[in-house]
Amino acid sequence: MSVDKVHLRHCILYEFQKGSNVSGACKNLCAVFGKDIVNVRTCQRWFSKFRSGELSLQENDRSGRPSKIDNDVLRFMLENNPHLTSQEISEEFGIHHTTVGNH
Repeated sequence: MSVDKVHLRHCILYEFQKGSNVSGACKNLCAVFGKDIVNVRTCQRWFSKFRSGELSLQENDRSGRPSKIDNDVLRFMLENNPHLTSQEISEEFGIHHTTVGNH
């Protein structure tokens, strides 16, 4: 069953406001939507946000290193030379070749 992320967050909020604990909420959601719909860590993260008073269901921007690959530049490179290898692209951007594969 495909479930919209925001709908799932509504369900997590419902479980939180109902007074369920994290593992109980996760178990209830998996029973309704399927066993792999959400994991305990995700429920923990949302319960923590709700406990702090943040009831928004939108995800905040995540911290971390910004991407070193400009998608427009990468697209342009591949359109002009579709035979480029990930190694060649990684050298152009100064990154590891597996990063190119992940993009």
